[in-house]
Amino acid sequence: MIDYKVYLNYNKNIYSVVLTFISQSKKHIVKLPTWIPGSYMIREFSKNLITIKAFQSNKSIDITQLDKNTWE
Repeated sequence: MIDYKVYLNYNKNIYSVVLTFISQSKKHIVKLPTWIPGSYMIREFSKNLITIKAFQSNKSIDITQLDKNTWE
């Protein structure tokens, strides 16, 4: 199961997104899209990220950015 929760900070126009899932392996790849259906323009949604964090059993774990829109 994958669960998303989106929170809005109205004062700063910033969204916080929490992605929760049950691990099925030791490594996971998380990607943001680089396009929108119907558009031929490449978008860089990841440039709008301020902070990205990962936790396992309430403990912080390391994240490696593999390219502009992919994390492991």
